[in-house]
Amino acid sequence: MRALFSRRRGGPPIAPGGGAIGGLLALVAAAMGFLAAAAAIAGLAAGEVAGRWSADLARVATVRVWTPEAEGQGAREAAVTAALSVLAVTPGVAEARLIDEAAQRALLAPWLGAEADVSALPLPSLIDVRLEGAGPDVADVSRQLSAAAPGAEWDDHGEWRGPLIRAAERVRQTAVAGVALAAAALAAMVAVAAAATLWSGAGVVRTLRMIGAEDTFISRAFAGPFALRATFGAGAGALAAAALPFTLPQIGVETGLETGLAAGADLFVLAPLLVLSTALVAGLTALAATRAAAWLVLRRG
Repeated sequence: MRALFSRRRGGPPIAPGGGAIGGLLALVAAAMGFLAAAAAIAGLAAGEVAGRWSADLARVATVRVWTPEAEGQGAREAAVTAALSVLAVTPGVAEARLIDEAAQRALLAPWLGAEADVSALPLPSLIDVRLEGAGPDVADVSRQLSAAAPGAEWDDHGEWRGPLIRAAERVRQTAVAGVALAAAALAAMVAVAAAATLWSGAGVVRTLRMIGAEDTFISRAFAGPFALRATFGAGAGALAAAALPFTLPQIGVETGLETGLAAGADLFVLAPLLVLSTALVAGLTALAATRAAAWLVLRRG
């Protein structure tokens, strides 16, 4: 850490200055920092979105009521009334209401169009159920619904929550892999630049050795400048990535299921931490890569 933030005065000329190598290193570090921070933000956003959707879906359920078409509308209405009566006295159910035809039309509009006549379709009657506490005993309420209204089905949206959580986990894993690849690419670039600098300064290295300089001193002479450029470059790239969520509109739907990562209080806290951590990891990665490359080159020299 001390080597990362310290600067020697009058260091030997093998240390990279503000020339092409230093500029390219800072540019690559900025690109890697941007990609790593963007991957981290994507992983955090996926986790937050999945958590919100899963939590919202866990607090609701749907009861589908089917009746044979031959029995007519009266049988359907009786079955719905019976299902609502069961739900009204079921522990863990806060509210149950029938979704009318207008609401069903609104739900189907994105797929069938706003002018679709849903009354002509063989659709079940839907009862929107709001849960409280731990919710009802699913097996018990399903049994009661079947007895009171044959054809009524309880749906706790488990088939939606499972794939959603698994998809979010895949996104998080991909984000971690993206951060690791960005760090590896930065380390490779720094190692190549350090080795090239040392090989190009072979005469200076020989002179330093002749006057008694140890390899440790030679490697430290340019490890700090390399690490500093990587630190500031990656920090700048991460800052640009952290600013992106503040420029995006929040996405929402009328059902209350939020699908965007809002620029809220959490993001104001996370953004500086993300920038600082990205810069620190880049600096330490560059420092380790520089010293490893220097050790290999000086050992062969």
